[in-house]
Amino acid sequence: MRQPLSSNLKLKNKDNQYLVLALILTVVGIEFVVGLAIFFVGSFISSPKIVLSFLEPFENPIAHLLLAFISLLIAAGVAVVAAMNLKVRLHFFPNSTVVKFTIVSILSLIFLIVCLYPFAGELSFAKNSVELGLIVQYAFILLMRSVYEEVTFRFLPLLWHSKFYVYVLSGILFTFLHLFNAEFDVFFALNVFVLSIFLSLITYFSGSIYPAIIFHFLWNFLNGPVLGIPVSGLKFTSVLETKWNFIFNLPYNHEIGLESSLLLTILLSINLLLIYTFFRKKQKPEVVSVKHSG
Repeated sequence: MRQPLSSNLKLKNKDNQYLVLALILTVVGIEFVVGLAIFFVGSFISSPKIVLSFLEPFENPIAHLLLAFISLLIAAGVAVVAAMNLKVRLHFFPNSTVVKFTIVSILSLIFLIVCLYPFAGELSFAKNSVELGLIVQYAFILLMRSVYEEVTFRFLPLLWHSKFYVYVLSGILFTFLHLFNAEFDVFFALNVFVLSIFLSLITYFSGSIYPAIIFHFLWNFLNGPVLGIPVSGLKFTSVLETKWNFIFNLPYNHEIGLESSLLLTILLSINLLLIYTFFRKKQKPEVVSVKHSG
């Protein structure tokens, strides 16, 4: 019989909570070292410009594709080893709860798009000449990055059914790392943090990282490779060229993207409040289950 993780795996002390953060830092640290190795080795076998692509992401999609793949393997490996040590049975196929929260995450994305784009200003689009292969590469990179970040910052705390403050600390680290993508902006940092808490709530209630992965990937892919809007300061060669003509004087940094908009802060906060209010009593966290011995 499948049992909730919380009823089977009791936290003996606070050290388990700190272990979650230690594992997250370990995964991120290894990824950083691997990233430096890839780009600096690439500079010797190709040209110094590849090193600059570490600071200007997606200048060299192949290098970033390799880094995303290795990062995902590292995060997945740490997560699987941790799950095995905790004797946690992982469920890879979505159940009805996961499907429900996947729909919730997609509806949340639609809510943000419908409310954000019209109120941000008048949009005009122009079709760019871009190779399909490049867009496919972007898709793979963004998908693997989405899975990597959700495994690292959402799934690892979920393994221990952690106290929510661990998600908050994880969100702070998640925000801090994104600040390396672009110049510092208060609303950008705030929006990334609120978005991290939103994804943590979705993961916490659904017991799965699938809904968070889908939201994360679609937001990045639609804004970046499709519309050509910077995503957290990362610029893409896009299918469409989007020109923004703002009718409101919003705090918006065109070098960062929509994540630096005050309007997004308001919309994310509303979205977060609605989900927490609606599901906190109706949905008890039940995610992974524990193998019973004997």
